[in-house]
Amino acid sequence: MSWADDLVRLSDEMKTSDMERAAFVENVKSNVNDMLPRFRKAHAEMAKGFRETLASNEANRKDEAEKARVERGAFVSGLKKTMAELRKRFAEENAAAHRAWSGPAPANF
Repeated sequence: MSWADDLVRLSDEMKTSDMERAAFVENVKSNVNDMLPRFRKAHAEMAKGFRETLASNEANRKDEAEKARVERGAFVSGLKKTMAELRKRFAEENAAAHRAWSGPAPANF
C-alpha cells in the first residue's frame, strides 16, 4: 500500500468518524428534547403535590412548633432552677469553707 492510499483511507475514516459523532450528538439532542416536556410535567406534578401536602399539614406543623416551644421553655426553666440551686449550695459551701479556714467572723462593735 502506498502513502497516498493510506492518506485516502485515513481521510475517509476521519469523515466517517466525524459523521458518526455528529449523528450521535443529534441523537442525544433529540432524546433530551423528547424528555424535557415529560420532566417538566412530572416536576410540576411533584411540586403541586408537595405544596398541597404542606398546606394540609400547616396546622399540624404549627401545633408541633408550639409544643416544641413550650417544651423548650420548660427545659430552660428547669435548667435555670437547677443552676440557681447549685449556685446557692456552692455559695453556702464556699462560705462554710471560708469560716473553717478563717475562723469565726469578728464581732461587730
